[in-house]
Amino acid sequence: MYCTKSRGPCEGLRIREEELLKQVKNVFRSFQIPSDVLEALKTHLTESAKSKKVFHEEATVRVRKDYDLMQKKLDALLDMRLEGSITRDEYDKKCTALKERQYELNGELSAHTEADESFNMTLSTLLELASRAYELFESSKVDQKRQLINFTLSNLALKGTTLEYQIRKPFSHFGKTASHSEMRTLSDSNARPTGS
Repeated sequence: MYCTKSRGPCEGLRIREEELLKQVKNVFRSFQIPSDVLEALKTHLTESAKSKKVFHEEATVRVRKDYDLMQKKLDALLDMRLEGSITRDEYDKKCTALKERQYELNGELSAHTEADESFNMTLSTLLELASRAYELFESSKVDQKRQLINFTLSNLALKGTTLEYQIRKPFSHFGKTASHSEMRTLSDSNARPTGS
């Protein structure tokens, strides 16, 4: 690999792809979650998932209750129309409004379900990646390696033959250079400043 000089003149050093990959592998190798912190994270995430599940169930019950109420109103409206106590225009206007509300409620229910699935997948993926980053990088194909790099690192640049980068959050808390207290902060939802 070599500089394209797209940002102006440079040293024009060439570096082999293998050397860059070695540097990237070292970054992934540095991602480590101490076992006690990993257990604390799992406990915290389990508790969070339980709270989220309760919220999801309550929201789902509320939406279904509202939907059923709209259906009862639609049924009563139809009865009123059949009895002749309301005009066709009144029926059509009220029916349209109630049906629109039912469509909104269906959308809410769908959004809650999608958010629930997305939350679970994100947590699972994050823990898997953080605890097995090097292994996953090593066994990945080129496109997957590129995705892993983009997901965990930013602002990649070469300074001479050295790769410079920033580790994205929360992965910056998992590296060997991250302090134990930084990682504990991630797992402790009631983290307090030390010395107080």
